[in-house]
Amino acid sequence: MSKSRKRNKININKLQGLFALLLLFYFIIAMKDRLSNQLSSINITIAQGVDQKFMIDKTDVRKLLKSKLGYDISLEKIGGLNLYELEGFLEADSRINRADIYVDKRGRLNIDIKQRQPIVRVSGVDGLAYYLDYKGERIPITETVRVPIVTGNVDAYKKAFKKDKANNHNEIIEVSRRIYDDEFLYSLIEQIHIDEHDKFILIPKIGTNKIIVGEASDLDSKFYRLNYYYKNEIKDIGFNKFDEIDIQYAHQVVGRDKNSQPIN
Repeated sequence: MSKSRKRNKININKLQGLFALLLLFYFIIAMKDRLSNQLSSINITIAQGVDQKFMIDKTDVRKLLKSKLGYDISLEKIGGLNLYELEGFLEADSRINRADIYVDKRGRLNIDIKQRQPIVRVSGVDGLAYYLDYKGERIPITETVRVPIVTGNVDAYKKAFKKDKANNHNEIIEVSRRIYDDEFLYSLIEQIHIDEHDKFILIPKIGTNKIIVGEASDLDSKFYRLNYYYKNEIKDIGFNKFDEIDIQYAHQVVGRDKNSQPIN
């Protein structure tokens, strides 16, 4: 390679390096300028839950962020935001399942909220009422959501109830999950009652006054038999034939009429 070609190659490399440095410098200046800017706007999106209800609204989100920052978030500069920390703060609220926060290229702060999904409402013996989501997390009642209600002999709620096998919230959430996962049963069951012997009794919206489940065990088999009864047998005998349906015994569905005569 001639000396002139070597010099040309070196000059090109120098120019490329200088150009790269200029781009980096420009990027740093642009980023610094962007971070020093205030947010142009706040866009909060909340996914609706069951019955198209909001457990938390946009005003609540703004208030939560204000309690964290000490001022309205619209006054914050882009560079002063710790998005990861703010997401964690919002997700600590019992109404929020997930929060995603990001700033777009126009300087807008976007906050996407996914609410917790209530699957059952609990009315405890201590007078407290609250929702439970699929994970068993408690949700305060801010809106009336149409879900089955649990009544009767309900133990006091503890955040770590899963570690206490004696707390019947473990059975409550297990029964509630099975009902929630079954579209037919979820539309049928209005109330889950726990009697003085810790036996589960279901109250349907129509027909039979009560369905005796008994202990919260062998639920797959019990609810399979209950489904079969409603979908295949009740059309021949009607909804009001029996005062109660008993599914707590293996391999059978027992119907009892008004005279308390058991009929298999």
